[in-house]
Amino acid sequence: LGGRPWLKVGQESLGEVLAEGCKGLEVRDLGAFHFATIMSSGGYGPQIGEAWARLYRWAGPRGFLGGAKGQVCPPAGIAWDNPEITDPERCRYSVCLACPEDSEASGEVVFLDIPRRSYLVLSYEGPDLAAAYGALYGRALPESGLEPEDAPALEFYRSPLGPSASFDLDLALPVKAL
Repeated sequence: LGGRPWLKVGQESLGEVLAEGCKGLEVRDLGAFHFATIMSSGGYGPQIGEAWARLYRWAGPRGFLGGAKGQVCPPAGIAWDNPEITDPERCRYSVCLACPEDSEASGEVVFLDIPRRSYLVLSYEGPDLAAAYGALYGRALPESGLEPEDAPALEFYRSPLGPSASFDLDLALPVKAL
């Protein structure tokens, strides 16, 4: 990423260069992850919060909350669809918690394995997650000299309870060299 003038801007002005709320941008190797997930469908609205609640009800008795018993990363989310292309009511979202590989699924909980790979990671704090995605895909990725892998971005929430009205997260896009 060296040599890109917009990446040399001081951290205070990264938000002006990409989008308000953008706090950092870097390439990181992350994973592998073994996630317990629940899929939410019907848009990117309140039903996602309901899916988080169901996943926490499943994970709590198993000791998978609060960094205990194999939780090696913060709560994560995966937006599978772009609401500018897909009818918003058909958009799918997975709420994810890392758990040990010997865990047993039950009910609507399924497991998803994400391999280790390189990610273009945008740190974001603010109310407009769409602006963060726009900054990542529309400005950071084209300027990076990288291309996206055929896999969705991961949202890693800094709050142990997942998303709230304002987002505080790392948005991680799988990438590879051109």
